[in-house]
Amino acid sequence: MHSPRMAGTAHCPAEKRLRPPTRAASTVHHEKVQKHVTDDTQSTWRRAFLFWGTMDAVQILVYVLAALHQGRIPYVDDVSESRMVLESYGDVALLMLVPSWTLQAGLFLSCALLLRGNRFGVYVALAQVPLRLVTLMPSVPFALVLVRPLDIAPSLLWVLYGGLLLLIEGLKFRTLRKAGPVRSST
Repeated sequence: MHSPRMAGTAHCPAEKRLRPPTRAASTVHHEKVQKHVTDDTQSTWRRAFLFWGTMDAVQILVYVLAALHQGRIPYVDDVSESRMVLESYGDVALLMLVPSWTLQAGLFLSCALLLRGNRFGVYVALAQVPLRLVTLMPSVPFALVLVRPLDIAPSLLWVLYGGLLLLIEGLKFRTLRKAGPVRSST
């Protein structure tokens, strides 16, 4: 006599659990896992977009509040001051003015796009990375303030600034590059 196990039939519940899943069950399970992975990826993308968009918003807010605290009109007074710098130093001043103004204008665009989850915000934010390196303006507004109170030699402080700036911008580049699009428009 053959036992049910040897005949390949499953007569008890334990044997049914040990059988390999059918193709249909395997496909359904794979689709559920894939949906879960896609949902987690979307959530990760959204968090990255929100974080970097918020950092841009904070940077704009800090800039505006600092200008107002100094009795200046944000951006308006900067345009006139930029013209004076250009008149005083000539075309060489454009090496700092153009990246600075391009970055300032791009902050509004990347902030709005990233907070809305628009994939074009990634491209704008990634294009800002070299501008941030040139203007020494990290994507995390308060980052350099944290190392300022350290009692170290000024040259070492600049090395620390540079290292922190590279670290922050490298992290931003990596997270946004991996994040990809959340949605393609609006």
